[in-house]
Amino acid sequence: GICLIAFFGAQVFLPTLLLPLMLKNLVHYPIDMIGLLLAPRALGIMITSPITGRLAQRSDPRLLVVAGFLMISTSYWFMGQWNLDVGPWEVAWTGLLQGAGSNLIFVPLNALTFRTLDGRYRGDAVPLFYLVLNLGASAGIATVMTYLTQDTQTAHAILSENITLFGDAARDTMAMAGIEREVSRQAGMIAYNNTFIFIAVMAVLPAPFVYL
Repeated sequence: GICLIAFFGAQVFLPTLLLPLMLKNLVHYPIDMIGLLLAPRALGIMITSPITGRLAQRSDPRLLVVAGFLMISTSYWFMGQWNLDVGPWEVAWTGLLQGAGSNLIFVPLNALTFRTLDGRYRGDAVPLFYLVLNLGASAGIATVMTYLTQDTQTAHAILSENITLFGDAARDTMAMAGIEREVSRQAGMIAYNNTFIFIAVMAVLPAPFVYL
């Protein structure tokens, strides 16, 4: 349970960090619209909350945890296919899937982790459980932001190789500034695509270990 909650923590807060940055800096969505597009994630949690506990009682709760990890991984995989023309609906439904998947993981995993633990240990176990959740979140954010930054620089360097200094645009300072902005946007989008795919792989890795 401790290991799985660390994996869960490493990805659960990433959408609220990555999406606003991407939508504001690259796609140029207004701030109020970005806030609204984060709401479906909470809606996914609300929709699954009344049924997750019942499903865990009537079926193997490990199935729900595996399904949750797969749902989160699937949502990030689709996010990895986005481009600079991504629409609000694409952002909304992937957020809904992430919220539903997160709830399917967290509720049954709580029950599974403490089900066989003697009551006298729970006063120490619960703080440890949530400490590891927060440590996982910190490690996940640090890792993903480092990966994103480095991949942005790599993509920018590769795209810049195709710009020649001998074209007509190179003699126009304004045109070159526009080219630089567009190269930076495209490099940023490539880096976000790669980062989302990276998270999708990381989200699916712990699924088999649920059965341990």
